[in-house]
Amino acid sequence: MERIELEKVAKVYGRSYALNRVDTVFKAGTLVALLGPNGAGKSTLISMVGTLLLPDRGTVTYDGLSHEQMVRKGRGRFGYVSHDALLYLDLSGMENLVFYAALYDIPNPQARIAELLKRVDMTYAAEKLVRSYSRGMRQRLSIARALLQRPEVLLLDEPFTGLDRWGEESLHELLGEERDEGRIILLSTHRMGLPLGFCTEVRVLRQGRLLLDRALEPDENVGDVYSNVFRAKDVKAPEEAAAAEEAV
Repeated sequence: MERIELEKVAKVYGRSYALNRVDTVFKAGTLVALLGPNGAGKSTLISMVGTLLLPDRGTVTYDGLSHEQMVRKGRGRFGYVSHDALLYLDLSGMENLVFYAALYDIPNPQARIAELLKRVDMTYAAEKLVRSYSRGMRQRLSIARALLQRPEVLLLDEPFTGLDRWGEESLHELLGEERDEGRIILLSTHRMGLPLGFCTEVRVLRQGRLLLDRALEPDENVGDVYSNVFRAKDVKAPEEAAAAEEAV
């Protein structure tokens, strides 16, 4: 997939806009950081791009195909990591991946599964029940699950949850490799201290509106990008507003 385009996209719940007239384009070979406070619309945007939500207004197109066409024919082209690991707790890590490989009709699944278990450093725990895994182990297995069918679009909603420093660095490397293979990757995070050297673009959302849409310079810091947007808009970032209230 070469291009996903959103034009004047809106998603409304009651009287509140989860997304409000969002215009943006995601291109192959880019890794886009989605930033914003809780409730900004990051998860809604990821779910909509992944065809899990329909827009109430506006259009989403995929290389010219409509959102409805992609819902019917193209969901296998997406890999998804969400807050929920989407794993079966009473199956082993290996059994989970075998199950999902069968859903996607992956040829020679054992070789692909072994490759991914090695990439996320979970070979040693493959035969253990997922119920016994730590949060970080479940997250690493979830990332392997999302990559099984070699998706063209990889959607990651807070993928660093539960990972230690080594796990974060390993994920940086893995995502850089997937980006270089030409995938479209969207990554949402509220972790303002993370370096963004492995990301190529940034989008900042607040209350459903897109405040920033641009390429990133190497080694730009998430916190600096995020804070500068709110300063430029003369609006306090949520963390700054909370600190100001505590000081009063």
